[in-house]
Amino acid sequence: MPLSLSAYQSSSQSIKIPLHGKWLINIGDEKHFGSQELPDTSWDTIKLPGSFIRYLKARTGKIEGTLWIRKHIAVPEKIPPGGLGLVMGRIGNADVTMVNGHIVGETGGFPPREFSMWNYKRFYHVPASLLKPGQKNVIAIRIYCRIYGEMRGDLFLSDMSWWASQRHWYLLTSVIVYYGILGIGAAIGLLFLVIFIMGRGGLESAFFIMQMIPGFFVVYEICGFFPLYPDTIIRIKVFGFMWTALVVVHLMFLHRLYGLKRKGIETALGAMLVLFTILILSATDVTRHRFIALIVIAVLTPLALYNISIHVQALKKKNIYARYLFFPGLILSLGAAHDGFAYLQRLGGPDISFMGYGFEEVVFGYAATVMFIGGAMILLHRFLQSMKQVEELNETLELRVYDRTRELEESLQHLSRIIEDSYLEERAKPGKKTTELSGATVQKIQHAVVYIHDNYMHDISREGLAAHIQINADHFGKAFRHYTGKKMNEYINELRIKRAAVMLKESDEAVIHIAFAVGFESLRTFNRAFLKVMGITPTEYRSDI
Repeated sequence: MPLSLSAYQSSSQSIKIPLHGKWLINIGDEKHFGSQELPDTSWDTIKLPGSFIRYLKARTGKIEGTLWIRKHIAVPEKIPPGGLGLVMGRIGNADVTMVNGHIVGETGGFPPREFSMWNYKRFYHVPASLLKPGQKNVIAIRIYCRIYGEMRGDLFLSDMSWWASQRHWYLLTSVIVYYGILGIGAAIGLLFLVIFIMGRGGLESAFFIMQMIPGFFVVYEICGFFPLYPDTIIRIKVFGFMWTALVVVHLMFLHRLYGLKRKGIETALGAMLVLFTILILSATDVTRHRFIALIVIAVLTPLALYNISIHVQALKKKNIYARYLFFPGLILSLGAAHDGFAYLQRLGGPDISFMGYGFEEVVFGYAATVMFIGGAMILLHRFLQSMKQVEELNETLELRVYDRTRELEESLQHLSRIIEDSYLEERAKPGKKTTELSGATVQKIQHAVVYIHDNYMHDISREGLAAHIQINADHFGKAFRHYTGKKMNEYINELRIKRAAVMLKESDEAVIHIAFAVGFESLRTFNRAFLKVMGITPTEYRSDI
């Protein structure tokens, strides 16, 4: 029976006929199913908005195929000359929509040129000439389902003014905003890639960049209107892998940002990524893809709670970054969990609602943007702070270089006197033969010591320094050890370690960054030298402060 005229609100300004509720449904792809005069009393009924997958599976044992839905409606006696607007929500995967036997719009592609447009709301214009005022009108929709199969969102036939406002609002808040999100994400990723290549970013920057790659594909699945994949199966494979990779890499990024050492959890996350990748690649038919997709959703969705727990723990430890990332992290986690329920319904799972809310919209793109921008701002702030500290340090060194050089020369002269006194004392001992350094050699060694104090954080070779002070390299090595009591490399390492100890005490920079900053080429060499000079490891030294 036609929908009662009392079901819509009509005035000289507005028409709004709701289309949600019972629809007629039939499986098949007969052209006459779109006819206005088709007898359809024997058709089954389905409640929409909702999923077609459970109906398909119950009737055919499959989760793919073509079906038709129909609804009889009545329209007002007076129809505006511009006609009416049809809002049909999101339809998965493709549709051809007809009013009274005439096509008014189609979105997506049917086999053999399959293209899913489940993520795009349908806004179709219905010319006044197609409508029959005060009579029976039929909306008939041909729909292709494959893994996805649904109609979600608002369902209305309305005046063109309301229809246009809804369409413009949707284009602004969904299409334009989501493509803006992709653009912002690409810009942020490129920025931190440059910073990482410059050697200014740590592991957290590397993981931040890595999470942007799967993040792009996950967001594009929500808003992409261009066919990147040959069919829905490949699209589901890519989406499942990228979603899993995004969760794994993001959690590892948080571990490094907050300084959490959780090797066991990260091993489990890596194993999960490998296992899901194997399952996704091994799936061959539609039913198996759906089964694996449900497993992925069931495992990944609860990880939102672990994500929140990371921020909570960092907040309890009074981590300064947690103060700024807690709420973005909370929004991201809730958004990811929300979309887990949304995709569960899209794959034919049970309809889920919470206090009347049905999880029909996908919101991850908005939630991810908040988190990614927050994380990017923190990493960028850390980078700028480190650059500022380097600049301030350089300015301070430039201002004090003369005074420090003079102090160093005085200290070296004092050291020289002490060494000379000790040397003379040793010479005076009976039975001891030594080789005395000439005055010219002592002066050159003193210049070498000054050069080392000025440049110990850079690479200094024995041969290069000997050439600099115009002395034979072998003779320089012996003279340097005779004068200072240490080999040149030992002397340099001791200066580097003492500088590193100050940095460990006064900053929160990572140990590996400090090792490279003071001149060591590897963390292993730094740790060994630190233990030799200080008697404990760098980590133990920092924890004892």
